Amino acid sequence: MFRERVSALMHQGDTYAKRLDSERRRSVDLDAALRALRVEHFQARKALSEATNTQLCAATTELKSIRTLESRLDKVLTRYNEVCNTNKALREQIQALRREKVQQAAVLDKLERETAQAQGEASQVAQASQAAGDARDRANRQSEALRNQLTEDGNNFESGWIEKTGQLAEDRAMIRDIPRLRTPKSPSRPHFVNSATPGIASSPLHTNTSGRPLPGGFKLLSTPDIKLRDETHKNERLLHEKANDLHKQSERLRVAQDGLAKIKRKTGEKESQALAAALIAAEEKNFSLFNMINELSTEMEALEVENNALEAQVNEQTRDGSMGSAEDARRRALKQQLEDQIEKSRQKVARLEARHSEAAEAAEVMKTGAMGLFHKLQGPNDEAFATQLSTHGVTDIAMAQLLGLIEQRVGELVDIHNIATNAPAAAALGAHHPAMKVDVGGHESGHTRHSRNGERSRGGGGAAITTGALLRPTPPTAEDFGDSDNDDPQQDDVLRPCKISDIQEKTAAAVGRRKEKQIRAKR
Repeated sequence: MFRERVSALMHQGDTYAKRLDSERRRSVDLDAALRALRVEHFQARKALSEATNTQLCAATTELKSIRTLESRLDKVLTRYNEVCNTNKALREQIQALRREKVQQAAVLDKLERETAQAQGEASQVAQASQAAGDARDRANRQSEALRNQLTEDGNNFESGWIEKTGQLAEDRAMIRDIPRLRTPKSPSRPHFVNSATPGIASSPLHTNTSGRPLPGGFKLLSTPDIKLRDETHKNERLLHEKANDLHKQSERLRVAQDGLAKIKRKTGEKESQALAAALIAAEEKNFSLFNMINELSTEMEALEVENNALEAQVNEQTRDGSMGSAEDARRRALKQQLEDQIEKSRQKVARLEARHSEAAEAAEVMKTGAMGLFHKLQGPNDEAFATQLSTHGVTDIAMAQLLGLIEQRVGELVDIHNIATNAPAAAALGAHHPAMKVDVGGHESGHTRHSRNGERSRGGGGAAITTGALLRPTPPTAEDFGDSDNDDPQQDDVLRPCKISDIQEKTAAAVGRRKEKQIRAKR
């Protein structure tokens, strides 16, 4: 159980480590993308600050072809997104099919195991039925042999009984004649004795070996008479034994008949063959129960052996308590270390998710604000872009284009405001503050632009500023985005218009620098 928990914790730790690595790589990729975007934005603003009105006009004339290319790019992006979605759906379908294949393989393996088990059980049942059939055949042969032997014994007994009964009758008749044979001869019946027992008259029964007569007028029995008497007694004993045996067999037969009648009443079978089939089925069931009992006994013995082995292992572990305690302490320390690592990983994931949610919220707020500004500053030539935004939403590429259009519209509004209000005063203010860009009107006069350090980028006019000068703010450069934490407070007498895009960009840059500082401090 502990090993399973440790393995589960290690697997969970590996999962969180993989997630952290993926989030770290994603954060690095996002940081690289942000840096590349900042560099590109800086280059674009630098090129914009160095551009002239002629170049701006040329860019305006080329806007239609650019919009055509942008529409084509949007269509390509749309198709690309559709293909990506299709690939994602196909990938999910492939994963589902793989999972289904794995499940089917598991079910197939289970069915194969069950089939093999059923085949084994069927083979065991077939073997048991074969053994039961062999035992039944042996029992039938033995019962047939016993029936034959019983019939033979009965016949022998009947023949012996008849023979012995005849002998007994003869012996009884002979015994009745023995007293007459042993009495002395009477002169009144010599003819009867001689005629009755002609064979006995010449026999030596009436003579004595010593030749002396017995008292009382009787003579000693001869040896054949004694043998006949002994044989008669022996036959009588045998007859009594046979009679007792016959009585016992009759009792057994009566008991067997009573038992058979009870069995017939219980089973309801009247035919002997059906009763024999029922008895054979009951015997097979009895054999199966015996086999089941033997299997359970074998299983109990195996469990007892396993229990004894476990008890021996427990005793061994109890004897080796010091080693077991050290191993347990090491495992507990490893478990605590893994739990701490998992907790740190969870905290880091929570921080990254919080940062991601904050960034997503900021991006959503920026998208909402940019869309509001775009709807307020939308021109007649921006219908295609507005349709694209309403169709596909504000994507990353569309966000860059949207910010560019907003900046362009704000610049145009600032120019219109400068023209409509007080351009000479603004030009004078630009002379006092070189941060402003002054355009001198005239058909054949050049364009003069003052940078932040007061140098002229292009010369074509004098140093004096005429009354037809047009005030226009200089586009921001890289020096404008200093550290927001160390920015000097602006003077009250400096009146410079501030763009909303500049405020948003400076805020985003300051937030990015702060996050980078926090990341470097944590590292």
